[in-house]
Amino acid sequence: MITAEAKIKHAINNSLHYLVLIIIALTVLVPFAWMVSTSLKGSGVLTEVPPRLLPEKFFWANYPDTLIKHHFLRYSINSIYVALTASIGTLFTCSLAGFAFARLKFFGRDVLFSILLATMMVPLQVMIIPEFLIMLKLRWLDHPLFLALIIPSWLASAFGTFMLRQFFKPIPKDLEDAAKIDGCSIFGIYFKIFLPLAKPALATLFIFAFMTSYNNLLRPILYISSQHRMTLTIGLANFTRQYDVNENLKMAGSVITLLPLVVLYSFAQKYFVRGITLSGLKA
Repeated sequence: MITAEAKIKHAINNSLHYLVLIIIALTVLVPFAWMVSTSLKGSGVLTEVPPRLLPEKFFWANYPDTLIKHHFLRYSINSIYVALTASIGTLFTCSLAGFAFARLKFFGRDVLFSILLATMMVPLQVMIIPEFLIMLKLRWLDHPLFLALIIPSWLASAFGTFMLRQFFKPIPKDLEDAAKIDGCSIFGIYFKIFLPLAKPALATLFIFAFMTSYNNLLRPILYISSQHRMTLTIGLANFTRQYDVNENLKMAGSVITLLPLVVLYSFAQKYFVRGITLSGLKA
């Protein structure tokens, strides 16, 4: 039987937990609310004393100006195209590599996997010069299909391969044996059995890959020179330098940049949480 003292302790612990969560939520939400509020204000908002969270007048025209006049609509299309194509390629190559390292037996498998994991410790800045020279030789700089931004993401990343290997490894071998008895090939087992089971992990990896490609700034700066091919990260960086006095337009550009990520996570939140849980607990 639960005593009154135990109930009080439980209530106090729950209250403390909720208080900590509320503080963390406010820490995240207040800057976001300030960004949205500033994007709807007039120019010179940072000089207001005292500052106001809600504007006296809402300037909804800030968003059409940013999208059309300052080309953020074109930048958004470019960024979403690059992020989508790069993420789809990442899912395909990482799932293949993860399946091979988890279920196939071949000479040097563990050594190759250890070498692949070791590449996670090499920063992009170390590899960017030889990568740039390769793109230069291939004539992919400022390519209309953004090949220099997409193709490197199609190579099996260490993180994605490790994540999907961890998901594939504990799947019962009986499913694989039953498929082989039915005459299913290795690729058939991969496509018909393992990929459908891996939907949560694939959704999680898709979100990570999309965010990485979408937020990338170094590669677009190096590989893109035409204004109509710029991504949101370049556009926002240039916009910040060119319009230092228009804080409202900069905040509108920031909201536009952030919006696709919020929408993506809202739709894939269930799979994202499930994929993180399953991939992290299985060894």
